[in-house]
Amino acid sequence: MSLLLFILLVGGMLFAQKEETVKPFNPSTYTEVKSRYSRLYDEGSADKPFGLRPQDRRKESIQFIQSQYSRFLSSEDKYAFDTIGFLLKTLGDDNEDKVKREIRQCLTVFLSYSSYIEWVNQNHKRVITKESAKLGFIEVLAGLFRQRAIERPIITIMTDLVSKGEPVKVRMSIIELLGKSPFSQAADILLGLLKDSDVNISKSALEALSKLDVWERIPELIKHLSVETRKEVQEQFSILLSETTGQRFGVDAAAWRKWWNTNPTPVISPNAVSISINKGVDYLIKSSRGSYSEDLVFYTLIKSGVPLSESVMNQYIETMLTKGLLNSPTKTVQSNYTYNVALMTMAFSELDSVKYLERIVQCTEFLLANQSVRGGWGYSVPDLTRFINIVPTGKPISPTPTTSSTRAIRKIPIKLPPRNKEGVWDTSISQYAVLGLRASADANIDIPAEVWRDAEKAFVSAQNSDGGWNCCHVGESVHTMVAGGLGSLAICLFYQNKDIKGNLNIKKAIEWLEKNFTIADPSDDIGKSYSPYYYLYALERAGTLLGIESFGKNQWYPLGARYLLSKQESNGSWGGDINTCFAILFLRRATKPFKIEITPGGGKK
Repeated sequence: MSLLLFILLVGGMLFAQKEETVKPFNPSTYTEVKSRYSRLYDEGSADKPFGLRPQDRRKESIQFIQSQYSRFLSSEDKYAFDTIGFLLKTLGDDNEDKVKREIRQCLTVFLSYSSYIEWVNQNHKRVITKESAKLGFIEVLAGLFRQRAIERPIITIMTDLVSKGEPVKVRMSIIELLGKSPFSQAADILLGLLKDSDVNISKSALEALSKLDVWERIPELIKHLSVETRKEVQEQFSILLSETTGQRFGVDAAAWRKWWNTNPTPVISPNAVSISINKGVDYLIKSSRGSYSEDLVFYTLIKSGVPLSESVMNQYIETMLTKGLLNSPTKTVQSNYTYNVALMTMAFSELDSVKYLERIVQCTEFLLANQSVRGGWGYSVPDLTRFINIVPTGKPISPTPTTSSTRAIRKIPIKLPPRNKEGVWDTSISQYAVLGLRASADANIDIPAEVWRDAEKAFVSAQNSDGGWNCCHVGESVHTMVAGGLGSLAICLFYQNKDIKGNLNIKKAIEWLEKNFTIADPSDDIGKSYSPYYYLYALERAGTLLGIESFGKNQWYPLGARYLLSKQESNGSWGGDINTCFAILFLRRATKPFKIEITPGGGKK
């Protein structure tokens, strides 16, 4: 029975038992169940009560445990712990491959629960004693890698199994597994093995490290190289450093250290980035529609640079064009967040700002109506019952397409609807409203000056004394909001013809990012599941809009790209639609830079 089939069977059992209550184990019922699977596995050959060959009855034993799975989940943990202990001991038995596979699959499903894997973490040294059982258990651990929620106990167990005193074969198997691990701590464990007295362990650890992203750990590798005396290990160090950096300094640790201290740029392969984006796009196309994130997915697919089929695009276009923006008895608001409407505006402006100009104008009016009297945007919905910006001919003047934002002279005028009287707003939503209005300006819509002025005032008023921002203007500055606030303020200044880089508030925000720069997962307050992907896209916008390639000594694109390439999952995603979109937009450097243009009949504005 394959793991997938087993999971489907378990799911079917659980579904069926919605109608029939599962009876939890008590001491008596569990004793009966344990007696049955134990006799099947261990005693059947002695008295042959089941009339099966040894390999068949052992397989029946494991499948019988599987059939009781829902009862284990509804019972006290002690019954599952006892059964897991039984399964772990059987891993070392000299039985057929089919039975071994059944045991591993059964354990994989059990140990996907945090309380069960934690029990194994605390008891595996006592329960798993045979070398063959340990090797079988390592295969179970490999099957648990997708379960990031149980990362800590898995890492602890692997650390134990690779320590001195364990059989060499077990240690080597763990090292090989660490080289395939999606967990960042895997590199730390391997680094700790570089000084192992067994040269084969050191060499294997280096080989496993070469399969991971070790850019952030280059200083540690150089330090290890400087004290390593074994020539063959030194040579492997130099190979790993060269493959990671593209540099050639051999075993000269001093040369490596000098080079690293001059702030090198990580080497990023354009081909690797292209492959990564394509995999991400494939994932998005297969993902379900009708979700909260479909506006973001639509925009990302357009900006991805990957050719898309007409059928895929038409489905998204139809959905975007039929979404309700008005609040009336016949047309209720479907895109009820500024996020969604802003992204829809960005998508149509990028796709064809002439063909979809009417929809862009409608989205623009929505965004203008939802700007609060304090200049920012919040979660409320504007009370739009009709559009006031309808051109009698059916279409405003067609704009001239551009490849970057411009302060052109000839614009399509737009009337300001009444503003949202609610004064509540936050930095996160406001940054997307500003992005949406920038897309409107790119479609040649003349956004009134007071909109940019009041938005600027809002961002400036919410800026902390250290130069950063928080989502709701209360509390310390956080990476996501500082990057988002910086880019938003730059846009507001640009469309008022104000100096950007000389602006004091801009300078303070840049200084904050220089001082607190990170690519790793920042513990911000904006939905932690979206960090660092939400943050990286905001960082890309800020860097591009300001023409900054480095914050301090940190070159944000190569560092961010390397991080994202190391975090992409086997299905092409970064853990869901939203994260995947942010990752692709960063890798594509999707933000258009500012550009000042001289247009007919006017001067430089």
